[in-house]
Amino acid sequence: MIMVKTTINTKGSRETLSFNPKEVVKALLGSLPIRAQDVVKQRFGLGKSTNRATLEAIGQTYGITRERVRQIENFALKALRKSPAYQTAETIFDELEEATLSYGGIVNEQKFLTHLSKDKSIQNIFHFLLVLGDRFEKLKEDEEFHHRWTVDKKLS
Repeated sequence: MIMVKTTINTKGSRETLSFNPKEVVKALLGSLPIRAQDVVKQRFGLGKSTNRATLEAIGQTYGITRERVRQIENFALKALRKSPAYQTAETIFDELEEATLSYGGIVNEQKFLTHLSKDKSIQNIFHFLLVLGDRFEKLKEDEEFHHRWTVDKKLS
């Protein structure tokens, strides 16, 4: 994976990151079969459209069930976590972990993504990286809290 070492400030961001999010995702997805790439791009809004497609909508595109789409998505995420590109991206996950901790350790999903970038396509990339990163845990929305992310389950 090609690591962009120039410091960028993603559009409207208050965080300065030492990687280009679009290049990182491009390198990560490059290790997947074409259909798996397309499913991940559609599910996370990483393509031309920033809308996140449902399992049903993707299934209709390919003429498969939403369960099969879910299986392809899970396969793709597992394959990415085992890929050399993922190992190369460890410093990226370090930076996201630091940003999470600097924001308090437990972050409201939408506020954190907005904090990282005002650009919806970049927010989708960060969401994808949070889902992909094995050190991040998503805490589901409940009656008291919105969706949130943590790197330390004890804090929650």
